[in-house]
Amino acid sequence: MSSVIAMVDWVHRYGVLGYDREAPGQPENPQHASTFSQAVGQAAGVLALYEAVLNGDGERAKSAILEEFPLVGVLWGLYNDELYKSPDIDRESIAQEISASVEHSFGGDYLEYALQTAADDVWYMASQYCNPALSVEAGSRDPSGVTAYWNFTSLLGAMYLQMYWLMAAGGNVTRCRYCRRIIALSSPLPGTRKIRQDKKFCNDACRQRHHYHTKTKPRRQGKHS
Repeated sequence: MSSVIAMVDWVHRYGVLGYDREAPGQPENPQHASTFSQAVGQAAGVLALYEAVLNGDGERAKSAILEEFPLVGVLWGLYNDELYKSPDIDRESIAQEISASVEHSFGGDYLEYALQTAADDVWYMASQYCNPALSVEAGSRDPSGVTAYWNFTSLLGAMYLQMYWLMAAGGNVTRCRYCRRIIALSSPLPGTRKIRQDKKFCNDACRQRHHYHTKTKPRRQGKHS
């Protein structure tokens, strides 16, 4: 029940994802709870794998791949329908098969597998739900009148487009000092305003909260002789 309440609260705050496994890319379809849960699980898994790569944490990558997020990656994808149709399926055996595949194809390097898996999933989802576009300013005859932008068919598409930009930034990222969210320091589109390389916060809200908590944090009392 708590997961349903959390799901409804999220939808009220941000809107439906516009995702359906049977008819992807058609945001007018009803948002079923099961497909919502799967989409969220996949997105959380992609982010967990990429954060493990950023932190150079191979053990975290391994646990995320084999234990926590079965929706992420081609290997788990082969078993996803079985996992959801049959809760009693032997997940341990599947994890062992995936582990053997990582050993064989990636020399047991879970960080390499995690990075490749995250990149593949983000590329696939962005290609399904987003597309680049060009617009020309009315009456313009000059190339400067052309503007590049992205279209996305759903909220889920917008979320994966943000992840696409983040990964495309390569190692040029930082973390918000307040919420620890990953921030890309590279501009997503050519010609857009450059991002300050000394950026420390996601937005003004995080900046203000960090300032408030730092300012109001009680100071340690010194010892009196």
